[in-house]
Amino acid sequence: MGMLITMPYNTPLMSTFTDSLAQPGGKLQAAIIRNPLTISLDSNLFQVVELMNAARSQDNSIHRITPTEENLNSARASCVVVMDDQHIAGIITEHDIVKLSLQQIPLTHISVQSCLSRPVLSLLESDLTDIFLAINLLQFQHIQQIPVLSETDQLVGLITQESMNYFAQSAHLLKQRTAAEAMTTEMAKLSPSATLLQVAQLMVEHKTSTVILIEEKGQALKTPYPVGILTERDLVQFQSLGLNFARKCAWEVMSQPVISVSSDTSLWDTQRVMEQKYIQRVLVTGDRNCLNGLITQENLVHALSPAELYKLTERQEQKILKLEQEKTLLLIDRARDLDHQVQERTKELLAKDESYETLAHQTPVGIFRTNLEGKCIYANHEWCNITGIEPDQLQGVDWLDLACAEYAQMLLKEWVLCLQSNRSFVLDFRVQHRQGHTHWVICRMVPEINMQGDVTSYLGCFTAINELKQKKR
Repeated sequence: MGMLITMPYNTPLMSTFTDSLAQPGGKLQAAIIRNPLTISLDSNLFQVVELMNAARSQDNSIHRITPTEENLNSARASCVVVMDDQHIAGIITEHDIVKLSLQQIPLTHISVQSCLSRPVLSLLESDLTDIFLAINLLQFQHIQQIPVLSETDQLVGLITQESMNYFAQSAHLLKQRTAAEAMTTEMAKLSPSATLLQVAQLMVEHKTSTVILIEEKGQALKTPYPVGILTERDLVQFQSLGLNFARKCAWEVMSQPVISVSSDTSLWDTQRVMEQKYIQRVLVTGDRNCLNGLITQENLVHALSPAELYKLTERQEQKILKLEQEKTLLLIDRARDLDHQVQERTKELLAKDESYETLAHQTPVGIFRTNLEGKCIYANHEWCNITGIEPDQLQGVDWLDLACAEYAQMLLKEWVLCLQSNRSFVLDFRVQHRQGHTHWVICRMVPEINMQGDVTSYLGCFTAINELKQKKR
């Protein structure tokens, strides 16, 4: 199944986010698409395409209750689960169909069974209690969909990037980020005169679901201006219509005009635009409609991940340090009235900083901090539960001594590399509890670097994975 990485950090922004996501399991299960498309193992690929398009047409014909429901219907039609009797044999996605279309073989001649080459990662519905688990699985495994099974291994639904995104919306967090911060800048671009076959080839080469059609204008014709867009979903529909990919030009079938937002638009407003327009992606443009980047559902989910929350925390800390420096300069060079303003601003940020400790105790991940020698200087309640070390016994504990003996050399090697190159690392190993039993954990260590570029300490987190290890057996 692979490792799961979570990296929450004790900040007021994360406190707001985790409070909004601290839902009972039943609430989180609302993100499951309950009626996924299925097909038998002895079918052909054209039948898969027909099933996707039929589902999309049916969804578009019914009353649209909300933009969210419309987008979830679109997510449902993005893949088909292949069943062998009552068991899952694999998943056929839009990307698979686009890739296979490059063979220019009639889809009726390609069997579904021949397309199933990779194992299927799945989750039990009863395990779907932690939103970070689902988000990390989608991102760490580089997948778009995860089948959800019952206790008897029966298919009950799907979790997708889109369904998680609409369930995990956090207005407070998304309003803190701009489109420029989250957008993808490495985009697949082609001229509108390109053929659909060239569009499909570029999608496969770039492993992307979107190709932007551009015209180059301005000085030396080097400034790209978007005039249209094509997606994997479009190409799947064109397969059903029987279009000749080698002859049909992109400009004849591209979606236009393009929908865009400016670079300084918040992610919250960006998502509202996507919902209102019933689209899964939006372009980010600058002056004179020049193309800057692309925002997709995957970008929005990534913005809600623990890793991104950690980055947001670092920026918050930098703001505090900057305000402290401003305060010092103003004490020297400014009058008392200006100094008072800076003090008020600093007080406001420091008040938020006081909630760090509260969040660290509430999060279900073991968080700890060490000095440059690897001695623990802070740990939250969950970390103490995993290790069996009481808070008053924490000082001076070498975190390397917590691992079971068989992992000592491996852990020491990674720690030395971390010290020498100031890089982070992720490992899974067993931690020895003070009472004798052990816990499987995924550990991530990250150097904390000040504004001068010096490492001041190391931040680590333990994520308990006992249940996952047992299931892998």
